[in-house]
Amino acid sequence: MAKTPKHITLENGPARAVLRPQEGRLDILPTGSQSPALTGAAAGVTFAAEGEPTLTMANCSLVSAEGTDDSMAAVFQRGTVELRLTITRDARPGAFVIALALLNAGTRALAVKALLPLLSDAETRLETGSKPAAARVYRIGWNPSEASRAVGLAEPHDEPAGDAGHWGFGETAEVRGLVCSAGMAQVSCGGGYLTCGFLRGARQFGAISTAVRAKDAVVLSAAALLDGKPIAPGRTFTAEPLYISIAADFADALRDCASAVGEATNARRFDEVPAGWSSGGAADEAECLANLRWVEENRHSLDLRTFLIGDGWQQAAGDSAADETRFPHGMKALADEIRAAGLVPGLSFAPFMVEEGSQFARSRPELLVGDGDGAPLMVLQRGGRRFYALDLTNPEALSQFAHATSLICRRWGYGYLRADFLYLGAAPGARLDPTKTGAQNIRRGLEVIRQVAGEDVYIAAAACPPGPAEGMADGVTVSSEGSPWIISACRALARGWMHGLLWHNDSGSLPVGAGEAGMSDGLFETLANAAILSGGALFLSGRMHNLPAGRMEMLKKLFPAATTAAVPLDLYRRTPPAVYFAAGESVLLGVFNWGESAAAFKVNPARITRGLPVRSMREFWRSGSRDIPRGAMTVELEAHESRLFVFE
Repeated sequence: MAKTPKHITLENGPARAVLRPQEGRLDILPTGSQSPALTGAAAGVTFAAEGEPTLTMANCSLVSAEGTDDSMAAVFQRGTVELRLTITRDARPGAFVIALALLNAGTRALAVKALLPLLSDAETRLETGSKPAAARVYRIGWNPSEASRAVGLAEPHDEPAGDAGHWGFGETAEVRGLVCSAGMAQVSCGGGYLTCGFLRGARQFGAISTAVRAKDAVVLSAAALLDGKPIAPGRTFTAEPLYISIAADFADALRDCASAVGEATNARRFDEVPAGWSSGGAADEAECLANLRWVEENRHSLDLRTFLIGDGWQQAAGDSAADETRFPHGMKALADEIRAAGLVPGLSFAPFMVEEGSQFARSRPELLVGDGDGAPLMVLQRGGRRFYALDLTNPEALSQFAHATSLICRRWGYGYLRADFLYLGAAPGARLDPTKTGAQNIRRGLEVIRQVAGEDVYIAAAACPPGPAEGMADGVTVSSEGSPWIISACRALARGWMHGLLWHNDSGSLPVGAGEAGMSDGLFETLANAAILSGGALFLSGRMHNLPAGRMEMLKKLFPAATTAAVPLDLYRRTPPAVYFAAGESVLLGVFNWGESAAAFKVNPARITRGLPVRSMREFWRSGSRDIPRGAMTVELEAHESRLFVFE
């Protein structure tokens, strides 16, 4: 029998992975001295049975271990459970991919909470090179309505209520200072950045957690959540692969991670970033037609290409029939009008959501997620109305929204489809097939929509956990629908690193028409600056045929819309980030005051634009230019005010 090595090393530029199979430990180490290092990590599984301890490599018996120039692997066993760990070198310098599989060699099914390619325990720590108070983590919320932000690891952190149902995977770290993130997270410490994210999310939601265990230790865990689903005897279940890297630049590391995810999921590359008009959820047919005439007249000067009808057109969610009191000529006639105006007709609907009083809910309650006693389970209340969720494990339920999708895209002719409230596909409750995870249910629903709609239809996913949308959606909403405008704009900017690599970011609509309560020119300018720097889809909303004075001239400056997302230069120095820089079609610098009181911000344009062929700068919305100052300059802003500078 070959002797088991004490350690196996895999080199990749500025980082190396070291597997210590006899100890059941894994290190991710920098080759230099100024980056974070992950030492003593384990991999394991958390079971759903109450009181069942977490099983890790460290408390299993080693079966085998081997390594090559490009990968290393080890197999561990305890009882009838076998853990198979594989680490491969990624094509990107400093990056590795970790795969963990569980074999159930027993005679009974195993209910599993999570497979953990990286697991914090008493011996695991992230070497920060300083006190944990200096370490910060960038995290993504549970879905697009949660903020992406950097928070201090040494501070207690209360998770939003929406996260509560998705982080119960049995962390072994102390909860003080615990920060959870959906699918990926990045830690800044020791002069460098450790980025960790799941390459796919089609079968399991991913959770990355960091915590402060003691005053000198930061711990890191990654879990592929199985929602307690059973693994049958003799079956092997593999977690979604985990990407982990050590790098010296946070923006490059985030883009590398997004690029890796995009390659793994065959991210879609739609030719054009959408730009158009959106009705929101309140317009009726007459209002839509009035705006259509205005858009038709001005679409070339504003480069508008899509005309989107928001939710509210149905008699009730779950039914395909239009509300005849608001749309008396039906949705096909409206699509024909839009197309005749030279625009792509778009429609928003919630494919997995069914209203309590709808005809579908009354006639087919057995196709809805249940409460365990045979009755439909109420999963959402909105505007005084109650909603159920379709059971996406039931083929007849899939046929329901497949028919609706075919009606919208093929019979009516809508070429832009905004699929909303997609998180309801993972709503907890009783289903026909209890073995499917929430991620699998959303993914299956999106696969049906894509198949029926066809490759030529642009699909924008809204209120959707990122993983299941990867490779299916052309665009994903990254703003906060229903939140105040200023908060939505702030959150949309924070996910710029995803744009163009995973999908087109959709930051929601820019309200420009008359009647927008509280929409001053200053606030409009801030929202427009955020839309420009997001680089994503740009939809205008409001009564375009009755614009406030001067607003049209401002709109003309928005087009052609930018398609390059800005980088938050102060991501790890200010929460939320206030300074954003983009070097794409134009070289832009945005400074934002998200706060409720006046503030001053120092920026150094010469340092920021160093190496670029620019000599002068001007304010985007104002005339007059000047030489780029050699040193720092102060930008004074009132509450919710911003400045956007162009370098030439």
